[in-house]
Amino acid sequence: DQYTGIPLLVRNYRTKWWDKFNDEKYDSKYLNNFFNKNPRLCKSVALDQTTSKFLQAKSTASAMLAQAKTNKEYKKLMAEMLSSLDSKSEDEKSSESSIKTVDLADDTTS
Repeated sequence: DQYTGIPLLVRNYRTKWWDKFNDEKYDSKYLNNFFNKNPRLCKSVALDQTTSKFLQAKSTASAMLAQAKTNKEYKKLMAEMLSSLDSKSEDEKSSESSIKTVDLADDTTS
């Protein structure tokens, strides 16, 4: 073998466990209790439906813009997205104005 004359530098590692380590402190019940007391440390936050739709649309728009190879394509995509947003906002306004609200507490119809 050509490597027999070359010394190797190797270090062996060991992990020492001791009796004072309390692994019961890290079970799911303890962790749930800890995160309930410290909600600011939880990274996952439940998003409402409108926020998740917005973030999805934002991600799609970013992906579309990333596909543009030239400045002209980029401007064209931007214009298409802006016109799409304008038409969606007009649709939302018209649907909001056509919705009739009914007060369920007011029972004068009977």
